[in-house]
Amino acid sequence: MKHIRTAALLLVFMIVLATVPAAAAEIDVTSGADAETEKNYIVNGSFEMGPGGQWGAIDGWTMNIPVGTMNLYIGNYYYDIGKDAFPSETYIALRKESNPDSEEEVSVTQTITDLPVGVYEFSAWMWSASNTDYFVIRLDSGDFSEELECLPGVRDYDSTEIAVKSGTLTITIAADNYDKNRWMDALADDLKLIQIKGEEAFVTPDPTPEPTPTEEPIVTEAPATDAPEVTDKSEAGGSAAAELPKKGQNVLVPVIIACVITAVVSVSLVMLIVKRKSKK
Repeated sequence: MKHIRTAALLLVFMIVLATVPAAAAEIDVTSGADAETEKNYIVNGSFEMGPGGQWGAIDGWTMNIPVGTMNLYIGNYYYDIGKDAFPSETYIALRKESNPDSEEEVSVTQTITDLPVGVYEFSAWMWSASNTDYFVIRLDSGDFSEELECLPGVRDYDSTEIAVKSGTLTITIAADNYDKNRWMDALADDLKLIQIKGEEAFVTPDPTPEPTPTEEPIVTEAPATDAPEVTDKSEAGGSAAAELPKKGQNVLVPVIIACVITAVVSVSLVMLIVKRKSKK
């Protein structure tokens, strides 16, 4: 009994050892911090200051006006809404302060090349703070174009999707003042471009073949036949009665066979018993 108990405990221990590695393999040890983040294809989408500081060139972006003016710069002033209302410590400010009466819009542009073919989600924080005639972010991939517009007074995130086939996308942030005698405030920050679909987005699925219509069967009416008239009731009854013996015979045959087999077995048993008694 002791040996049986020991063998049972050993078997249970072996089963536990076999299941522990399998359970450990199913545990996902990756956390949000360790997981690979989605790639943002925009260079300096948070508008960090470069070597030239607040009024210098903006890394990754090309200005349509001379560098070093109050018309366009990296801002770090938080107005009366506080720092927590902004996505980061710095942003791009399209202000048009030094020459507000100019008919030309203020803009910065970034062209991204070697993009994988696919569909991208573009998002940005925008604030049309004051005196803006329009404040937009334009996206152009050659074959497709999209635009985000921030209406006067709006301060929020916005997003859109853009398809890219050529591998190139140009992003333009542009604004102009409504009252040409006054400067404006148009701020942008936290620009992101994330691929959400690959080249399969442009694959045209094969059309589903239309089912072949089935022809309706032609129904032909069978010619009407007159039912035979029974002129003699005795003949009809006689024919039905004549079939009864046949059905009865079919039922009696197996019964007779069973009786014969039973009789043979009974006789055999009786003869066997008599034979044994005679030997005694």
